[in-house]
Amino acid sequence: MKKQILVVLLFFSFNIVFSQKTFERWSASQQNDSYALLIFEDSSCLLIKNSDTLIGNNFVFDTNPSKSKILIDTSVVPHQIELIVFDPSLNFNLLTYKGIFEKLGNDKMRVRLNFGLGDRPNSFLPLGNKQTLIFIKKD
Repeated sequence: MKKQILVVLLFFSFNIVFSQKTFERWSASQQNDSYALLIFEDSSCLLIKNSDTLIGNNFVFDTNPSKSKILIDTSVVPHQIELIVFDPSLNFNLLTYKGIFEKLGNDKMRVRLNFGLGDRPNSFLPLGNKQTLIFIKKD
């Protein structure tokens, strides 16, 4: 009986944490790399490549305690996305990855980010480029 109660409590505590914060979970892979993108209700996000956090909430970026946020604009085609790392104490953006995205049905999304911190890409061409990832929505 104690084990059943413990399992039920763990199940509810796990679900409460994720149901309150997590809005969407996505994953992608390219060559030998795997990516996870978690988008939270407060517009913060977590981007992980393999086991390294590229963008996250409450992490250290170049010795600065940092947070992240995601901005999207669906009024233009292709849709625009920005993954922003900022220092909350200075209210200053430390890093902005600009990109484009499009939904491919209900469970897939194509994303192209400029990790080189330059201009926003304007298309997904050429096909097979290393900056474009196909993310699959996870339940």
